[in-house]
Amino acid sequence: MKEERQGDGMKRLLLMIRLRMKLTLTTKTSLLSLVLLPVIIVLFMYTFFDMTVEEARIPVAVANLDETDYSERVIEKLGENSRIRLEVTDEHTMKQLVLTNEADSAILFGAGFKEEILMGEKNSLIHVYQSDSSLAVPFVKEIVASEVMRFISNYQAAERTVELRDKYELEVDSGTWLEAWEYTDGQWEPEPLMSVAATELPLYQQGVVAGEGERAAEKGLRTLLLLISAVLMFFLFSLAYWVIEDKEQNFQKRFLLSGVKPWQYFVGSSVPALLLGGVQLFFLLGLLVYLVPESGGWIGSAALMLVLYVLCSCYLGILLAAFFRSKKYALLTGIAVVAVFTTFSAVGVPVFPLNFVVPQYLLIEGVNGSSFFEPAIYLGGITVALFCISFLVVRWKYGFRS
Repeated sequence: MKEERQGDGMKRLLLMIRLRMKLTLTTKTSLLSLVLLPVIIVLFMYTFFDMTVEEARIPVAVANLDETDYSERVIEKLGENSRIRLEVTDEHTMKQLVLTNEADSAILFGAGFKEEILMGEKNSLIHVYQSDSSLAVPFVKEIVASEVMRFISNYQAAERTVELRDKYELEVDSGTWLEAWEYTDGQWEPEPLMSVAATELPLYQQGVVAGEGERAAEKGLRTLLLLISAVLMFFLFSLAYWVIEDKEQNFQKRFLLSGVKPWQYFVGSSVPALLLGGVQLFFLLGLLVYLVPESGGWIGSAALMLVLYVLCSCYLGILLAAFFRSKKYALLTGIAVVAVFTTFSAVGVPVFPLNFVVPQYLLIEGVNGSSFFEPAIYLGGITVALFCISFLVVRWKYGFRS
């Protein structure tokens, strides 16, 4: 008898899962939209943010009439600066870019740039063009002047080192000049006398506290995690509206009369959402690896944290939906919750007790922070708590009794 009851219970559970999956995937396009739409949204938003960051950099045009290794080295260093967006072109186009406001300012490396450096000249080595609408010229001049002076200092120090070693008949090999250059270049970025904890707050940069992180965060990883977590949570919330739909269509009484127990109804209804969330997670994790190729150090922790996050978001969505009679109000509340959680997680500043209860913040800290186990434990605990609370609320809210 006991075995028969267990068999009947499993049959009812499987029937609930099949029924809920059919109700969720009413058309053939439903699966594609539920699985691929999150990936498309994340890719679009990440591309938008990436373009926004690129446009936020100061546009500067450069023309190189010198065309020597010296001027090319300085231009290369300028291009590595994250605050300016460099466009190398000819002299005529360079001036047109400034006149049409496509470039804030322009830099001209005249012919003889290398020769003047070799003669020890430091004045008027480059020429800066600007228009009446140029705003960042002083800043651009400062960056260009510092890079040129850095190059000159490195060159003079290397030449002086070789000269002195020849003078005192010391050994000079092919690497002496380069060694002196690299040593001098390193002095432009000396070690600080003291360390100060600082956090970068912009949404499109990773927020890493100096001196605390044991591993450096890959560029763009925090942005992707924010986008993925927000999209995943919103879609999992939308899959939890079966609570409201069943109430509207009086499905609960039918299930009760057919012998479906509360736990079978709850688990059988939530499993399809978890399965779809798992498929979404698979594609989003692949997108994450594709956009951030250096994934060897964090891909394992990201997969585990995202699985916990899917479970947590699913049961949080069920809990919220259980308190509403209309999908419209549940949708508005879900959007507000996702927006608040995303904003808090984007800032990245721990605020007690939010830093222990916001799933998105714990997800990002577990993947992109200095510790994995503590956020994973907190997120796992929240998931278990939400499962128990949402089950009790669904059971008692709609009059289930064991």
